[in-house]
Amino acid sequence: MGVDLVRECQRCLAQVADEVEGGLLYVDEGAGEALHYMGGLPFVLQLGVRSVCSLENASPLDAAVAWQGGRLQKVVVLTARLLSDAHRYILRCLRCHPNVRKCTIFTSISQEGHSASFETPLGHNAFSEYRSLLQQDLQSSARASVDGSFSWSGSREKPDDLELIVRHAPLLMCALTPNLFVLPSGGAEAEAPLSDHKTGPSLGPGLPAIDTGVVFDVDDRIPSGASLVGHFLQQLTAQLDLKVDVFSLGPLSHLVGNLVTDLSSSIVLDHGSQRKSAGLLLVDRSLDLVTPTCHNDNFMDRAVYSLLRRPTILPPSRPQGTASESQPVARKPMDFRVPIGSRQSDESRCAEFPVFPLMPGWDCKTQRNSLSGPNESSGIAEEDKAHVMGGSLATSWDQFGLFNLEALLDKSTKDATLMLRKWFHEALRHERQPVPAKARLGAMTSAELASLQAALSAKPDTTIRQLDLLQVARAMEEILSGVKRSKWEAVSSAEKILRLSVNDGSQSIALQLSDIVQQISHDGMLDLSDVLTLAIVGYALAGEASPKGFSSGPFAWQEEAVLTDSILDAVWKGPADLGFSERLKRALESQWKRSEDKSTRGVVEEEKLVKLNTHDDDGWGEWEGVEDEESDDGEYGEGHLKLEIRDRLQEVMSTLHCISRARARLPVSLRSTEEQVFPTGLLQQVFSLIFSKSDVPGLHHHISSVGRFFKSGLGRFGLGQPKPKLGDYKLIIVFVVGGISGTEIRGIKEAQAGFPGAEGVEVLIGGTTFLSPSDMRELLFGLH
Repeated sequence: MGVDLVRECQRCLAQVADEVEGGLLYVDEGAGEALHYMGGLPFVLQLGVRSVCSLENASPLDAAVAWQGGRLQKVVVLTARLLSDAHRYILRCLRCHPNVRKCTIFTSISQEGHSASFETPLGHNAFSEYRSLLQQDLQSSARASVDGSFSWSGSREKPDDLELIVRHAPLLMCALTPNLFVLPSGGAEAEAPLSDHKTGPSLGPGLPAIDTGVVFDVDDRIPSGASLVGHFLQQLTAQLDLKVDVFSLGPLSHLVGNLVTDLSSSIVLDHGSQRKSAGLLLVDRSLDLVTPTCHNDNFMDRAVYSLLRRPTILPPSRPQGTASESQPVARKPMDFRVPIGSRQSDESRCAEFPVFPLMPGWDCKTQRNSLSGPNESSGIAEEDKAHVMGGSLATSWDQFGLFNLEALLDKSTKDATLMLRKWFHEALRHERQPVPAKARLGAMTSAELASLQAALSAKPDTTIRQLDLLQVARAMEEILSGVKRSKWEAVSSAEKILRLSVNDGSQSIALQLSDIVQQISHDGMLDLSDVLTLAIVGYALAGEASPKGFSSGPFAWQEEAVLTDSILDAVWKGPADLGFSERLKRALESQWKRSEDKSTRGVVEEEKLVKLNTHDDDGWGEWEGVEDEESDDGEYGEGHLKLEIRDRLQEVMSTLHCISRARARLPVSLRSTEEQVFPTGLLQQVFSLIFSKSDVPGLHHHISSVGRFFKSGLGRFGLGQPKPKLGDYKLIIVFVVGGISGTEIRGIKEAQAGFPGAEGVEVLIGGTTFLSPSDMRELLFGLH
């Protein structure tokens, strides 16, 4: 058996079980996501902890939850943030428990990662420095207790009695399956910006900058996200005991590859050549923005799009005194919620055995602090509140559930339903239950899926044994009959039309986008946020079809002006779902309300005009009075608001121009063919070249300092080693800096299946986060 990332994460945390046993465990957002995919509460409680609580919501009442016949003596903190960012929560947690004698703090960022990050003032001895700073703050808090802010009411008279230990806990990541992982959305690696204005044309802080040909010097300050990702990948290869050859595709991946190579060279010298060799491929997300934005027919992409997710929590802003000039990136949480009951019938209500998540933030009180996406309301809809505490798509506590989810990753919706039908029939035969309907040909309908769920969940004990299969089936039911199904299909059809229009020239794409904007108010199927998603695909395809050296956008200025005016009119008419202009949303909402009020008062205005036409002298005050001033102020406000919207649209157009230029920089051999309705993803084409043992254009191989010595020294005598190829390795780790999608996972597996002998290669797939089309729109255009 190959590498199992879920077991590796569990093994890393089990090594510190002695430090955790008997204590009250506090986890933050990122650590909670990682533990959720390690096995949830069943796994954490096996470590011997008294209870698990939220670090951000620490309270003195948590000690009562962990009470076991004596005072609480030990507190354990597990954080995925930098120590300086988690300091406010750790300090408040210790204030809530003045009687504890020992506090152990585990952070997923190593001392080297802290010292290399510009987001924290901690240096090379980060752990000891933070321990001293925390003790000083606790002493200051104790002295300030006379002001009545809080009280150290316990057996310990001074904070010096508290034993503080700071340690490193590696591999706090979300391992969705044994060969697929992403970073926790609340962790420092995911929240750190990947680009800024100094690294060239930026697509946003959550994505790498596009390639401008700028070569970074050694002393240049690389983005903090690249530094933290490099240290994480080095820890991953060290925990897996691998000796990696690093390959990169893209400018930011090149910087990360250099860092991983330098960090791994010392470990190779210590361990010698006994370690297993592997290839590490780093790819910039900015090289392919089309694949994660398209609404492809993939089970995982549609499940992530259709299922409820915990609202995005805006990461806390850093103090003004820090060296960082950019604020953290708000990532979508990796907690996908599967509804409890079936939408088709109420027969499955007897099967309400939800696996509650190891995640805080589902309480309605936290909704006011959340930041929702453009397709979501500020809270959760009333009809979905009954489903919000359903099961989870993560089934890491059950090996059969992991196998089911892993098998569905590379399947289309139809193939996934056929596989689900087979699993249901096998489970019913195993439970000695009759199959409710005869086997049919073709994909499963939502009615058949509901009947199979009701048959399998007829008994509570059967439901518990088959909980993983039922959760995957309910996720499939949301795909087939959920409220977002029709919108997904409508956007997918529009994307096919845009793809077929590439052969007609870029002007036809611009005209089609304008027509779609003008049809928003007629059919009601697509909204403005969907049009922006289509614009990302359209501009990228137009950039691929246009010459490589175009200066501005791929469209003529007349057509782009028509497109901008169409979007402006759609925004002004409202109500629109504004994913690109949240700052102006309140002003626009009041404008839309005034427009509705004017339409309702139309009859009253007509009566006033009739009254004035009858030479009523009493109406002169209304002509020359205060109403003129109010109307002038309203016209001025409307004009100013229109100018602000136009300025914001110009920023959106600038981002779309960057998307076109990024797509135009792709080598010709890595572009999709014109005959394809959906373009082949970059990763699928790269792995097709890898498995065929061909050269990948633009792929850079990183050589360590020792390797450079042998190459420059022994190479003079003809003893230099040939350049390795990724296709020669039996284990390949691919990591997409910026995020990965389900379509790309399917593309890698299809490329592997297309070459004989490639099935023996083990591929571990990872990324900064798991991306959906709405996530790409938010990363490119922003929400705040």
